[in-house]
Amino acid sequence: MESSKRQHMVEVEQMRRDLQKDLDAKWREILEKAHAEIARLSNEDGDEDDVDEDGDVGDGKRLEDGGDEQTNSAMDAST
Repeated sequence: MESSKRQHMVEVEQMRRDLQKDLDAKWREILEKAHAEIARLSNEDGDEDDVDEDGDVGDGKRLEDGGDEQTNSAMDAST
């Protein structure tokens, strides 16, 4: 009986890891689509506040790098 319970816990843990992996992949996909949509809208807009080729914003402020990877702390806590 104990062996069966342990095996079930291993299977449940594997299911949890698979679900987390799928959620992470979906999260990255959503972020990539959002980044692409923002870039497309920025290119369409043509306003003064758009980002210049050198990374400057129209008001003279520079955008920060490193926004490529975001984490969801609720998802991180479960791993």
